[in-house]
Amino acid sequence: MKVETLTLDALGEAVRDMEKQLFVERYPGFFLVALGTLPAEEIRLRKRARIPGLQPEDTLALRYGDVLNPDGSKKHHPLRGQVFFLQGGPASDEILVGRGLTCELIVTDPSVSDIHCVMKVCSAELRVTDAQSTNGTSINLVRLPPQTEKILNDEDIVSFGRCSFQLFSAAMIYDQLSS
Repeated sequence: MKVETLTLDALGEAVRDMEKQLFVERYPGFFLVALGTLPAEEIRLRKRARIPGLQPEDTLALRYGDVLNPDGSKKHHPLRGQVFFLQGGPASDEILVGRGLTCELIVTDPSVSDIHCVMKVCSAELRVTDAQSTNGTSINLVRLPPQTEKILNDEDIVSFGRCSFQLFSAAMIYDQLSS
């Protein structure tokens, strides 16, 4: 599978320049939009189910702002604003996600294992399997058991360790960026 790195700005320009059908044909696959690192407080709240009415399968619309560093400066997460396009096709290969140089999608955060998980576009689905990573792979803050495959849905938040990404199909991201 081919992984193409884009920015939200470049993707926004593509949306402005193309009709929706052309955009969907140009981008057969899925987009992972880097959100940043997930705050520990949010993980603790979810684990303790202190969010009223929230079900494990619910999609979260989390937003991540600046991170206050120990020296008092504010710094953005290095992947913030990056978009990874996971191209589908009739014979999609698996892609490795992790910190290691052999991965097709490299996430350099220390909470991410060398080979953290495996993703694959199958027809119109994106499947993820945790590769027995140290800090786990989570879907909407629910940890995926190792070696268990999960199909992701539009707007799901997938976290590798503490690094979170939101998933969009081409049609969904087009609608989001054109509104």
